[in-house]
Amino acid sequence: MLILVFNYHLFDLILIINLWLAFALVNPWFEELYWRGLLLDAAIEWFPKWISVCYSALFFVLSHPFTWGVFSIANNHYHVIINLTILGIVPVYHLFYDRKFKVGDIFTFLS
Repeated sequence: MLILVFNYHLFDLILIINLWLAFALVNPWFEELYWRGLLLDAAIEWFPKWISVCYSALFFVLSHPFTWGVFSIANNHYHVIINLTILGIVPVYHLFYDRKFKVGDIFTFLS
């Protein structure tokens, strides 16, 4: 929080805000393309589905603290790890076994 307070003047630059927004819009697409596209498709050829899902989810979870850990202490918290694990497994589980996915399925999967 102190980092934000001390560097609040950086938000005066419209370029910084535009780059931040562009990154926020583009990054999720590239993450999904890599983790669900390239890595999962490659793993499916070598392993059974459930191992491929766990493999993709494991590295999806591990990538976030290593990528953003320098900038965000929150990414090292165990709640983030739990949420990323759920977000790494549930959509792929439904993709493989149901071929349909609804947001409400996340909660029914957990119960």
